[in-house]
Amino acid sequence: MAIDGKTFGICCASAVRALGNKEKTINNLNVFPVPDGDTGTNMYHTMESAQALSCSDGRIGSAARLVSENLLRSARGNSGAILALYFRGFSQALSGLESASVRDIASALESGTKAAYNAVLKPTEGTMLTVMKLCGEKALELAPDFSGSDAGFFEQLCFAAENALAKTTDMLPVLKQAQVVDAGGLGFLTIIEGFLAALRGTPVEYERDPAFDGTRSADFSMFSTEDISFAYCVECIVKKSAAFLGEGTASPLLEKITPCGDSIVFIDTEDRIKIHIHTNTPSVVLDGAQIYGELDAVKVEDMRQQHTALAGGPQESALAAAPSKKYGFVAVCIGEGLETIFRDLGADNLVHGGQTMNPSTEDLLRAVALTPADNVFILPGNKNIELVARQAAGLTGDRSAFVIPTKSIPQSIAAILAFDPDLSPEENSENMESAAEAIKSVSVTRAVKDADIESLHISRGQYMGLLDGKIICASDTPKGCFLAMGEAFADAGFISVYFGEDVELPQAQEAARLIEELSPDAEVEVFNGGQPLYDYIISLDA
Repeated sequence: MAIDGKTFGICCASAVRALGNKEKTINNLNVFPVPDGDTGTNMYHTMESAQALSCSDGRIGSAARLVSENLLRSARGNSGAILALYFRGFSQALSGLESASVRDIASALESGTKAAYNAVLKPTEGTMLTVMKLCGEKALELAPDFSGSDAGFFEQLCFAAENALAKTTDMLPVLKQAQVVDAGGLGFLTIIEGFLAALRGTPVEYERDPAFDGTRSADFSMFSTEDISFAYCVECIVKKSAAFLGEGTASPLLEKITPCGDSIVFIDTEDRIKIHIHTNTPSVVLDGAQIYGELDAVKVEDMRQQHTALAGGPQESALAAAPSKKYGFVAVCIGEGLETIFRDLGADNLVHGGQTMNPSTEDLLRAVALTPADNVFILPGNKNIELVARQAAGLTGDRSAFVIPTKSIPQSIAAILAFDPDLSPEENSENMESAAEAIKSVSVTRAVKDADIESLHISRGQYMGLLDGKIICASDTPKGCFLAMGEAFADAGFISVYFGEDVELPQAQEAARLIEELSPDAEVEVFNGGQPLYDYIISLDA
């Protein structure tokens, strides 16, 4: 016997419904790579696109290719991305075939496993990869002499996948600690079970309330949210521009994002790039990706918040505030003093973030939803946050959001000061952006490592002086930085000095006196910003 395109479609639909029935069970096992409880959801919604398969010629090669393309576009999460790659390799092995024998299926399973392993930057055994591999190895062992039915063949594959899944508990320390099997591995087994049910003539149907199958759930409270090193799960698809068409053209992008996080799945096809990564800097990933074409299906999720919810921790209200006024503001900043300043200036909601802690799209969307206004201005305060802010602004639903592309805290403050409630949103956007662009920003921070930037050598622990984000000088003291950047202060008429959490008021006052000497005609004010990392953030306004 052999499996044609129509049968393959029935098998895929059965697998989708099987995943849907076990979605919660799989979620309750999900402690690796992070305990965020979404593997079942991600695998189900990734595979869901295969349910309405329409293969006009009935060939399995065509059907498998359609499934592969659909999964690649809809892949969600680490597990979904791996699953999409598995089916891509699977479909490539079946290319051009009208129907598939057990030998063809065995070769396709092997090809799928190789594709999945190759796409994961650091493959980890004890995961769904292991279950895929051992299942494929069993298929290759059986296929040459197998004389039974297709259903009989998949029955043996199920046994192999079950045995492989049982082994995962002892292969990964985190699974052994929680005394559970791998969530993605169970998801893969569930797909094979869905195929088997269809081949037996009884495809899986959706169950209103799936019965508990006895699978042990993980206790998410035994894991600490602080143990999640990379807070954000970032996913996107890039539709390649003409300059980058062709497989393997985006390798520089992979090199760029690799140091930014872990759990990386990178797919580089003829006309698309699919990225999955856990990172603390979503904007670096998205900024790099957009060089290669148009961003599509961007998703940024806060995994620490997901874990807190699973562990029973307190959650912020997800209820949106009903608009009660025309205008509102969301500002990104960090530091008790800066937060007070923004609230005093009229900001409705604040999102914690800055140079080394970029908020997610979801963080900004939540803040906009909680702002009781028809029109909300978002002030990112950092160029690395602008793209995420624009993604959020496009998803705000029934209220309008306007991103003012502020690149520093001083620019955000200047922008909000330029707001006029009597003007239209468009007029305010233009005026606020112009006000922000007129501001120069000086900042002083410490180097965390040795570096050579152009002709400047910087030693770890030295102070660095930056003008509009560009490193200008290095010195053993903040005073040395101020003196080296003296020309930047010369033409300013109004200077605001915001000192950080590691600076005492007398030190800040001494810095202000030095700045007054560098710019004798300027009016200098000192504020306690309380920001981390930056000893001084200084606004220079002509």
